[in-house]
Amino acid sequence: MSTVKDDPALTPGEQRILAVLGQGFQRMEQRQQALENKLEAQSKQLVELTARVSQEAAASKQRDRQLSADIQHLREEGATRDLHWHSTLQREMNAFRIEVSGKFSHHNTRLEMLELSIGRTNLGLQQLDQRLHQLQKEHLRLGDLIEQASASHTVLEEPSLTS
Repeated sequence: MSTVKDDPALTPGEQRILAVLGQGFQRMEQRQQALENKLEAQSKQLVELTARVSQEAAASKQRDRQLSADIQHLREEGATRDLHWHSTLQREMNAFRIEVSGKFSHHNTRLEMLELSIGRTNLGLQQLDQRLHQLQKEHLRLGDLIEQASASHTVLEEPSLTS
């Protein structure tokens, strides 16, 4: 541009305009260079950010897969624990039922034995009551016989008293 600026055919105003335009053009080139540098830096940042986002997305997917696997493992453990707990509870309940059933059976056997014993005792008491009733009748009969014998003995003795 300096060759155009030194051209003798140009007036001093045109030369000044060309000088100002040249300075503006230089500033524009500097500004363009600065913007290109800034664009290049931002492009590098964008590439780095894209790479980091890709890495983070891959890591996030990996964490999601791991979390999903952990959740599935915990569900399986929970299901296994529930089955184990349920079977343990079933075994304990069955053992308790057997124990209670045995105790009830033993208790029922003892009650049956007591009922039989009470039945025998009642039978024995009835027999004793009948025997007591018979003895009371016998006692009354003997008392009547003694009175009769005593009365007949006094009648027999009275005539001998008079003689």
